[in-house]
Amino acid sequence: MLKNLKLGAKIVGGFVIVLVLLAVVAYVGYNGLSGVVDRVDKGDDVNRMVKGVLEARQQEKNYIIRGEDSYVGKVDESVKEIITQAKTTKDKFNQKVNKDEMDHVIREVTGYQKAFHGYVDLAHEKKKTMEEMRSNAREALAQADAIRADQQNQLEKGRVESEAFVSDKMAKADDANRMIKWFIDARKNEKEFIISNGEKKWKDNVDDRVAKILELSADLKSRFKQAQNIEQIDKVVGQIKEYGAGFDKFADLMQQKKGAMTDMRANARKALAQAEAIRGDQKAQLAKGRKTMDLGSAQFTAFLDDKMAKADDANRLIKWFIEVRKNEKEFVITNGDQEWMDKHQGLMAKILELSADLKSRFKQAQNIKQIDNAVAGLKAYNAGFSEFARLIKQDAGAMEKMRANAREALAQCDAIREDQKAQLAKAREESSAFLDDKMAKADDANRIIKWLIDGRKNEK
Repeated sequence: MLKNLKLGAKIVGGFVIVLVLLAVVAYVGYNGLSGVVDRVDKGDDVNRMVKGVLEARQQEKNYIIRGEDSYVGKVDESVKEIITQAKTTKDKFNQKVNKDEMDHVIREVTGYQKAFHGYVDLAHEKKKTMEEMRSNAREALAQADAIRADQQNQLEKGRVESEAFVSDKMAKADDANRMIKWFIDARKNEKEFIISNGEKKWKDNVDDRVAKILELSADLKSRFKQAQNIEQIDKVVGQIKEYGAGFDKFADLMQQKKGAMTDMRANARKALAQAEAIRGDQKAQLAKGRKTMDLGSAQFTAFLDDKMAKADDANRLIKWFIEVRKNEKEFVITNGDQEWMDKHQGLMAKILELSADLKSRFKQAQNIKQIDNAVAGLKAYNAGFSEFARLIKQDAGAMEKMRANAREALAQCDAIREDQKAQLAKAREESSAFLDDKMAKADDANRIIKWLIDGRKNEK
């Protein structure tokens, strides 16, 4: 039959067949490309949810470290964004299994939020209980002080008839007790200084107690006659001065740590901003390419693969760096645990390696500058973290030396008190029962005070 057709009809028929085949090929290509774009969009949604989860965990760590309620709102905000994103992503899916996965994400994130609020409620309850505990402790200490004061007042009435020896030994023993109390109080304020992350009033309290102890030590030394007692008080003065110098060094290290942490976090924010700028720029270039290039061409396919790979690498940089920040928080919480240092450094090495690879694939000057800025920020952040880690170790050494001086000074104060009590015991045979009774009660009151203060120290 085709042989009977004219040449023109045959040409037209062939052209029609070619057009039909071309339409089929165009449809298949467009349909495949649309699927790729859809998957990229959904993958980006999931990346945003991952980033939101990591952000929520970071704010959770901030709350644990600082205890400020403002971080609770930040966690809730991150959870809200995750749930909103999950619902939006769910609507984009067609298959039931994918929708169920998004429902599962929403349930788990909601459960996390509920558990976090449970932790916050417990933290508030703990704070309230601690305030009540401290109030009771202050009242108990005041009552013990009142008992001691009352016994000392009664003892004063009997001192008129006591020998000068008894008065001298009592005064020196009481001075030694006062030095012990001041020193224990200084240790308590030292703990408060650490807990408050360097609040000035607690350092001032420590400095005040150290100054009082040194002043009383000088006065006590001027009243000693025996060489053994003079040697003991000289040791106290030496150890107290060492303790004060060690505490000043420790306080200075804390300030350096705070400065290092501030710089480190500033560099972290800059590096993260550059990584996000790279990702945004690659997405912008991808969007521009879709409008200007032939969607079915091999050139566009190669362009799409390149931009998707670079955007994915930028996403990976962001995700890894947020994980690095989480490891940084764990390192701070554990006061320098080597496990978190190793995780931090290992992940930073991967980030810098991926950054170098990403730079080698960039062609545009703007992108190269962005990755250079990101790498500079990352290196500055890592240097700051190394300095912070060094300060933590140095901090631990200063604290150990300070505490060794404290233990030795307290031991010498105890030795002075026990020596004065031993000398006083020689005169007790000639003292009245009244004197023995009041001395025992005053000493018991002092012991109660010391134990209460020691209990407060151990509470810290």
